[in-house]
Amino acid sequence: MIHTRKIETMDLDVRSRQELDRNFMNTGYRRRLLVASDPGFSWRGRPTRSADPLTVVPIPVVADAGCRVRYLDADGSVKVVELAAGHSYYIPPEVPHQFEARGLGAIEIFSPIPADGRLFREEVLPEDFFQLQASSKEPAR
Repeated sequence: MIHTRKIETMDLDVRSRQELDRNFMNTGYRRRLLVASDPGFSWRGRPTRSADPLTVVPIPVVADAGCRVRYLDADGSVKVVELAAGHSYYIPPEVPHQFEARGLGAIEIFSPIPADGRLFREEVLPEDFFQLQASSKEPAR
């Protein structure tokens, strides 16, 4: 039997769209999808700290498309990882992170559905969070 569920559109413009499946294939995981339809697309998300673990899957459509994640390492340093096609990446809970994307492609982000029913359990951090961390000697939480 084939089942169909409506996927919610969170954001839509000429160059990109964001979609949400609140219970991806009844797995107990949410699926957020960012899709870029313009080769000149460039996006930088807000720095956030999620209460839930995240699994990230980049899906570039053309060779020069890509994405990366900036995060605060346990030693207090700011790291940047280029996300390669054909790989999935795990971001533990409470790790400050920021996604960037460029070109034609998609990013899938999976997270467990929280027991409290909230849609996103994340703290949005200041836009300059990573710049401040890179110039600071003291790691922040």
